[in-house]
Amino acid sequence: MSKLTESYNHGVDSTPLLEKTIGLLLQETAEKNPDKEAVVFCAEGIRKTFSQLLQETDALAAGLLALGFQPGDRLAVWSPNRYEWVLTQYATARVGIILVAVSPMFGPEELKYALNKVQPQGIVIAPTSPKKDFHKVLRSVMSDAGSSSLSQLKIISMGGDTEGDVLKFEDVTKKGGEQEVERFKQLQQSLQPDQPIHIAFTSGTTGPPKAPAFSHRHVINNCYFTGHRLNYHEEDHCLCVPMPIWRALGMIVCNLNPLVFGHTAVYSGPDFNPIAVLAAIDKERCTSVYGNSPMLMALLKQPTFGDYDVSSLKTAMIGGQGIGGSDLPLPMLQMFRQKLHLTNVTVAMPMTECGPVAFQGVLGDPEEKLTSTVGRTLSHVEVKVVDEAGCTVPVNTPGHFLTRGYYIMLQYWGDQEKTDKAFTADGWFQTGDFISMDEDGYVQLLGRESERIKVGDSYIFPKEVENVLRSHKQVKDGQIVELSVSGETKLCACVVLESGASLSKTDVLDFCKDKLPAVQVPQFVCFFDTFPLTPTKKVKKSEVKLEAERKLKLS
Repeated sequence: MSKLTESYNHGVDSTPLLEKTIGLLLQETAEKNPDKEAVVFCAEGIRKTFSQLLQETDALAAGLLALGFQPGDRLAVWSPNRYEWVLTQYATARVGIILVAVSPMFGPEELKYALNKVQPQGIVIAPTSPKKDFHKVLRSVMSDAGSSSLSQLKIISMGGDTEGDVLKFEDVTKKGGEQEVERFKQLQQSLQPDQPIHIAFTSGTTGPPKAPAFSHRHVINNCYFTGHRLNYHEEDHCLCVPMPIWRALGMIVCNLNPLVFGHTAVYSGPDFNPIAVLAAIDKERCTSVYGNSPMLMALLKQPTFGDYDVSSLKTAMIGGQGIGGSDLPLPMLQMFRQKLHLTNVTVAMPMTECGPVAFQGVLGDPEEKLTSTVGRTLSHVEVKVVDEAGCTVPVNTPGHFLTRGYYIMLQYWGDQEKTDKAFTADGWFQTGDFISMDEDGYVQLLGRESERIKVGDSYIFPKEVENVLRSHKQVKDGQIVELSVSGETKLCACVVLESGASLSKTDVLDFCKDKLPAVQVPQFVCFFDTFPLTPTKKVKKSEVKLEAERKLKLS
């Protein structure tokens, strides 16, 4: 590959894009590998071959048609990782219903917002658990909806006792008759790869969550080409899925892997549990894992780690959005290779609107690229870095990240204004991120445009300082917020310490002075027990800032 001089890269690839629907892929894979295990749900004790998966998918699809769902309707799923979640994803795709992934961590207000945004005709919900009474929360939202369409939602429960007009998931799979089967067959001939099929919500850290919509073509090819970089097309794998499948990365790259590559996907549990993940890898002899650095570190920190045999592992895609690739510092990478046997590793940068992987490295990347970048441009995708005037900048120059290609969302569902603002006149998606690209096409993530802080004549990105804070062995988490003191911008380091740690404010400032340029060194330090989080576990920075002002008596 020739060296770049300008920050523009096109992922040229002789391997063509796949022009298929999810339903067709499932059928083809089931016909090719009928008796091979497709999915394993460890907590539920469920194992399904591809032929069983296809049969149960089609039964659910016919049942949804019998309930009156039509192609283009939306069906929300509000649940942690469960077999019914995956089955619903495949069944909706088989008949052209648009699946809406809703975070199980949403409370009443977030759920109401999400449902009003996409206006679904139905919702599939998890059974009540000690953590949440899904039925009760949904009922409260529907009762507040009055005469709106939300009050008419068809509710399908994955399990447990049901009341009133709530349908049991199992019963829906038995509702399809000859008429629905015939309609189902007709739809297989008419559904197209470019039709919308998935809606996933963004994290909502900079405002209300947006709802990017994707087609079969988007999600299948993102899974396909990220898998190619892991050599999934050349060797069989048993994939461990510890991440939430209601997130875009889990829903697309993990859930579609069995269909696209014919691999087995092993779901360790409804939520991330390090012991459950270790047990799944041991029992199922998983060879590959998707996750982020904190997830993988959590496995190694378990006191009983040595009780589990993880020697079957060899491949991983490690996603993260730290500055550059610093979510994966070199000592951590070496630890993953030694203790988790992960000799084949790529880094990646997820972005919901990019369906969902925006950048990814390749197997064999040198350690310097693995630990300092988020990879490079994917196949069949264009990326450029531009200045304030929209001109492409030279390599190694920070600028705005613009991209276009098959993987960009169709639209923000229910928000044409935000959709129009997101794209330039010639079709480039404006991500809102600042990046830099080196001469080899590898990218460093610098931060969100909206998070830039002007200090004097310079701009700094909080993530750069936050990652330095987190590199201290006594710091569990760190956030940088901007404060106004006597009309001047000052930086405050907000720190959560590890259990039993003892650091003074002076210790934190001295550590930063040793690691950072003077302009990036905070002037204030505040200690927190925990940070307030959004329902998707992202830090609510605005609330952190308010609490820092209160602690420092600035408000």
